[in-house]
Amino acid sequence: MKRRSNSWTRNIGIMAHIDAGKTTVTENILFLSGRNHKLGSVDGGNTVTDYLKAEKDRGITIQSAAVTTQWQLDGQDYRINLIDTPGHMDFNGEVERSLRVLDGALALFCAVAGVEAQSRTVWDQADKFGLPRIAFINKMDRPGADFERVMGQIRSVFNVKTVALQLPWFEDGRFTGLIDLVQERAWKWRDGDKTPQAVSLPVDELPAMIRAKAQLLEALAEADDSFLESYLADDQLADPTAIVEALRRATLAGRIVPVLTGSAFQGIGVQPLLDAMVQYLPSPDENRESSDRAEFSGLVFKTLTDKFAGRIGFMRVFSGSLRPGERVLCPRTGELERIARVFRMQGAQREELEVAEAGDIVAITGFKAMISGDTLCDPAHPVVLEAIHFPDAVIDIAVELKEKGLDGKLGIALGQLVAEDPALRFRTDERSGQLILSGLGELHLEVVVDRLKDEYGLELRTGRPAVAYKSSITRTHRHNERLKKQNGGSGQFAEILLEVAPLESGSGFVFENELTGGAIPTEFIPAIRKGVQRALAHGLIDAYPVEGLRVTLLDGSFHQKDSDAMAFEACAYTATLAACNGAAPVVLEPVMNVTVNVPSESVGEAIGDLNRRRARIMAIEAQVNGQEVRAEVPLSEMFGYVMSLRSLSSGAGRFTMQFGHYAAMQPVRA
Repeated sequence: MKRRSNSWTRNIGIMAHIDAGKTTVTENILFLSGRNHKLGSVDGGNTVTDYLKAEKDRGITIQSAAVTTQWQLDGQDYRINLIDTPGHMDFNGEVERSLRVLDGALALFCAVAGVEAQSRTVWDQADKFGLPRIAFINKMDRPGADFERVMGQIRSVFNVKTVALQLPWFEDGRFTGLIDLVQERAWKWRDGDKTPQAVSLPVDELPAMIRAKAQLLEALAEADDSFLESYLADDQLADPTAIVEALRRATLAGRIVPVLTGSAFQGIGVQPLLDAMVQYLPSPDENRESSDRAEFSGLVFKTLTDKFAGRIGFMRVFSGSLRPGERVLCPRTGELERIARVFRMQGAQREELEVAEAGDIVAITGFKAMISGDTLCDPAHPVVLEAIHFPDAVIDIAVELKEKGLDGKLGIALGQLVAEDPALRFRTDERSGQLILSGLGELHLEVVVDRLKDEYGLELRTGRPAVAYKSSITRTHRHNERLKKQNGGSGQFAEILLEVAPLESGSGFVFENELTGGAIPTEFIPAIRKGVQRALAHGLIDAYPVEGLRVTLLDGSFHQKDSDAMAFEACAYTATLAACNGAAPVVLEPVMNVTVNVPSESVGEAIGDLNRRRARIMAIEAQVNGQEVRAEVPLSEMFGYVMSLRSLSSGAGRFTMQFGHYAAMQPVRA
């Protein structure tokens, strides 16, 4: 079958700091493009993409949601697959896995707040996957909105060349339209209109338009060699087609970031934004992983459980095609999975498809063992696509059921939630016997507890949040352990020599077997590895689990009659703990990247308070409404910080934080 051209398809993620207006932009896109006949609102709890009860209750996006719409430009129909991503730091894993399968990104910024902490995080995530992007400065109708300031922040913070494609237009202090620099015309939105009206350029705006147009042309000439030749020949060049083509080439190459503006709440600027999405962002054929191979391959970036459809997997098809009923290979398990049905998603709604082709983002059902991050492919032509990384959990809470006898149901529910959200963990504490939930933040775990109640009917009592400490070692150490027990008859015997050595934090655990000469029979090696893993899970200081080390099996001995797998597992368990305790163990604590915004008169107190919390101040920058302080602070010092910040800033301060890294715990300052 001939491979379908994807020139008219766009796979785009909408990313931003919380409350920048991502969901409102998505709703306006669906409404304006005719996909929805009614405009939903976040406050009304009736948007397409925020359909979870937890999302409606909180008015924020918690999980990524996919929608598809059509848009026509210059007589050509385009299909746009959009993923609305969360803006809260506790759900960074959702952003990561969504951007992994997309071709381009729309970065939203609030025209008042500008570049915020999570703006930096999601921008870095888009950089990681090499996504071309355009920027949209939203909320221009708000008091304090400043287009030039925010565009300058984007340029300086991200070290990118920004080019304005529009200027905001105000009448009597009210935001009513845009000046299109490419076409050199003005657009005005009247109350209640879905689409703008072309009007004459306002005379008093002409000088600003001429300056901005000159800056646009100069930036394009610097970014695109082909355009430079034409520009040098005629510096008055104003052919819109040539400008659009040059903008597209420079955007796809990552040399510029086009900047648009508007107010999604008022519907202003959404139509030209849709035009820009299809004009300047890449098609699937221009993706770095695009392939001409005819055989099917796809990446499952998300799974969820539906009470009617069962398990649903969200997948990007990178090559070939997939039809319902076909069997595909999951390389991770080596097993075949039968795909029962294929859908296109519209938030919580599904549209059944007869075939999914390269470039499509679809949902599938019928699989058994597949999980988030799995590659699916043609069994005759195996391939493994780049996996998805999920951040480490940093917060623990102890939970228990309010109603006894439901432990089995709770285990099934948690298994389903962990399959949906690999950033979530759960375990039973060996010392207390309590069930421990681990996540990316307090809100993350709060949402999990609410979902267990709302979706599974399981009410939990929760303890206070606690820091998810770990332990590691700081030097290399060898230890020889001998297990010898004789109680009459057959006994137990095992002897092993282990070496433990530190690895980079976050690198987990590596087991190496360097035995020579058959010192220990090979059938006992798995038992030794199991004993090592059990010891590391038990932990060192205060029983915190161990990470960041290599365990090497160097030598040992066995007894023909008294040695067995159980003896070597027990010996390895004891040897590992002894070796680690002799390797200068330390406690690792999560260190957060914290951004604090306070009035200028409060910055001294804010810095002093952070220093008392063992902070490392990274930067202090002046902002329009005060100062921004960026610091690295141990998570254990951040509990209760919101009240302290409110007090020292007279209620005007705000902060955000996200996980940075694990580091050895330092002594608390007096």
